[in-house]
Amino acid sequence: MERLKIYATRLHFGLFLTVMVNFLLRSVTGYGLNYDLIFGFKIVIYTTGIFLFFVSLKPFKKAAVYYFYYLLTSLSLGLFGLFSNFIFGMMTAILVFPIYPNTTQYKNEKISVRETYQGMLSACCLYELTAPKWLFFEKRIGKVYIQEDISFKNSYLRIEKDSLLIQNDSLVKIEIR
Repeated sequence: MERLKIYATRLHFGLFLTVMVNFLLRSVTGYGLNYDLIFGFKIVIYTTGIFLFFVSLKPFKKAAVYYFYYLLTSLSLGLFGLFSNFIFGMMTAILVFPIYPNTTQYKNEKISVRETYQGMLSACCLYELTAPKWLFFEKRIGKVYIQEDISFKNSYLRIEKDSLLIQNDSLVKIEIR
């Protein structure tokens, strides 16, 4: 059990450090690891965090306070799903914000469009544009604010200079920020 705890701790903090370095690199350079890979890392971080919380309870260690965050997030998500009321909804929105997945709306070999999660009471329709690079990396192109509801299902997207062109029934040109 002790070897499993050591392995889980190394895995937890190694992936946590990887996600933080990826966040910094993506913020500074625009290049980062593939979003789906990072989301998988976050799931493993939360799973090992919950496991390490229960392992560090007996005998009680101060690290259990850190690992309690992962358990609290899971419990609040479960309670919100069970009771679906406003209080649990607000608590869940705050606690789950770091791991909430961005929804992929459109993807082809040159561009990926994801709707970014900004919280429970946020404004509508902020999308992040990324382009796949190499095997596990992608480059952030920018963000797009769309005011109307656009279906990406039967659309063709392309980028020209600083604009995103969406071709479906009509042509829509949106500025990339």
